[in-house]
Amino acid sequence: MRSFATLLLTLALAAFVSADHPGEMGAHAEAPGSGSGSGSTTSTPAVGNGGSRTTTSLSGARATATTGTANRASATGTPSLGNMVKLRMPKFTLVPPVKDAPKAKNCVADKSVCITVADYGDVVDIMAEGPETAKWIGVGFGTQMAGSDIVLGYVKDGTFIVSDRKATNGKGAPSVDENQDALPVGGGKNATTKKWVSHFQRPKKTGDANDVDIDLNQPLNLVWAYHDSVAVDFAANAAAPNPEFRGKVVQHSQRGKLIVDLKNKEQTDMAKSVTNSVNGATADPAKAAAGVGAAIHVATTLAAALVAVAGLVL
Repeated sequence: MRSFATLLLTLALAAFVSADHPGEMGAHAEAPGSGSGSGSTTSTPAVGNGGSRTTTSLSGARATATTGTANRASATGTPSLGNMVKLRMPKFTLVPPVKDAPKAKNCVADKSVCITVADYGDVVDIMAEGPETAKWIGVGFGTQMAGSDIVLGYVKDGTFIVSDRKATNGKGAPSVDENQDALPVGGGKNATTKKWVSHFQRPKKTGDANDVDIDLNQPLNLVWAYHDSVAVDFAANAAAPNPEFRGKVVQHSQRGKLIVDLKNKEQTDMAKSVTNSVNGATADPAKAAAGVGAAIHVATTLAAALVAVAGLVL
């Protein structure tokens, strides 16, 4: 009988430890409807010197947001693997959805590409929507592709990633900015809307010479691009530091321009129908944390019950 009681106590301890450390056990808290806009979070060790990687699952792909610091060094063009340095990760944190934040949405004539911009104070929230056949979507700040500050969104192994980059001549692939200043909210193929989405946030002022300052009191000039057949090549830079941000892309198959104006009534009215996340799935860390808390409560209750039974056996 004592052996049985010991077994029950062991199971109780295991249940409690699993609940207290869900990330270490590979568990996430998932919202209903996974695969079509569901939300989940988990933490893993960060790439770089400290910090943690938070992933938020939206439309079947998780969003990788790595925080921490890394060594800085100058880099021009496309350096060889031997010269690639560790990237500095974003120093800000994602802003939870702001219900009444000023926002506007504009689309190309055939509605195949739309961009929604929301003003979150010191941070700008941007969601680009393109055809579901897209393999990646890039959004740049400026009136032309050449020399623009670009945020590239793509999916790697089920994880949505945004990579801060700098375009050169507008024809070749943009180079990776060693100072990463964008964080993903969520993205990938959305089965409900039949769109490919890249949703991210970036400070209006990053302090990086490769980035432009964003002033939402003025119309925001944006360029966009995507490729609808050639996927991102992750093998090319797999041995480099922070390889997930160095996905190699070929020249876009489609590109264009949009101006988003938060003072334009037609655009602000169009944005009213846009939810804060893909398919209405939450990107609010508090709600995701609530899911983890519920799992901990259930596991703790189970542990308590096993301890009680073990006491009766003894």
